Amino acid sequence: MIKLENIEVTFTGKAKIVHAVRDVTLKIDKGEVYGIVGYSGAGKSTLVRVINYLQPPTNGRVVVNHQELGTLTKKELRQARKKIGMIFQHFNLMEARTVFDNVAYPLRGAGLSKAEKQQKVNSLLELVGISDKANQYPSQLSGGQKQRVAIARALANDPEVLLCDEATSALDPKTTVAILDLLKELNKRLGLTIVLITHEMQVVKEICHKVAVMEDGRVIESGDIVTLFSKPKNELTRDFIQTANHLNKALETIGDHPAIVQLKESDQLVHLSYVGSQTSQPLIAHLYSKYQIEANILYGDIDVLNQTPIGNLIVILVGDTKQIERAKVYLIEQGVSVETLSVQRSRTIPFVKQTAI
Repeated sequence: MIKLENIEVTFTGKAKIVHAVRDVTLKIDKGEVYGIVGYSGAGKSTLVRVINYLQPPTNGRVVVNHQELGTLTKKELRQARKKIGMIFQHFNLMEARTVFDNVAYPLRGAGLSKAEKQQKVNSLLELVGISDKANQYPSQLSGGQKQRVAIARALANDPEVLLCDEATSALDPKTTVAILDLLKELNKRLGLTIVLITHEMQVVKEICHKVAVMEDGRVIESGDIVTLFSKPKNELTRDFIQTANHLNKALETIGDHPAIVQLKESDQLVHLSYVGSQTSQPLIAHLYSKYQIEANILYGDIDVLNQTPIGNLIVILVGDTKQIERAKVYLIEQGVSVETLSVQRSRTIPFVKQTAI
């Protein structure tokens, strides 16, 4: 559905040259929800504007639905953009127009009769759950309602792709969940391909099938959501994931746990992560029966991503040092990722990561 090949975006100013996007190549399949995540200034918003050619790339090819956008005439590009909807962080609604008129605005010149236009807009408002707000103005709506209007407007020309640029960043957590649920429903019901730009890994976790992580204009890591969450390769990716699964908060809290303060020299503090069937296995119990190793659980949670469970545990392994090492090898053989953590008793940085086995 979407192919970005060797995309470069460079802005030239009086003082310096800014490389906003550097050699990005991505492939997004039809019907996917694809997340692009990164901190402010990473280049993700510039990249999403490249997809609909609102920002032509300095170099590279953009192919959407088998059309190379850079080769189209202005008229052809306008037609192609009608099949690429877009919603924004701050909604971009016209305050002087009613909800109905905001949604109807993209239908100008569509050749629809007044009755057809009325039916189209009403069906879109019903689809996004605000059919009772048709005659109200944006100033009368909540943030979540405004975003629903923006989504309905973006769907007016029956797009095949929906670009979401920080679409939930201005919303409270409860409203964010509701909007993400709506996007998931639209993805399933309409077969809509969604590209989601965000700086929140929690949002990616809730909705995306695949994700790319950007830093300094580059994609530093990409892949399916389960692999990325269970086996991140890049330190920035790990930081994002720890924020999403609250592992960073757990590490800070555990730093002053009595069990940590009394940690013996032979004891080991480890982070275990495991995927799929391993989450239902009694692995911790096996450590004692096989190796006489006690595992004191300090933190644990299970996320379900794309119907695949991913578990995280922070445990203290207590027992003979050699047996602990054997137990860790056993866990790895069972498909569990094992990372040893060293203690640095501080409220701000309780642990320093060491190399995993």
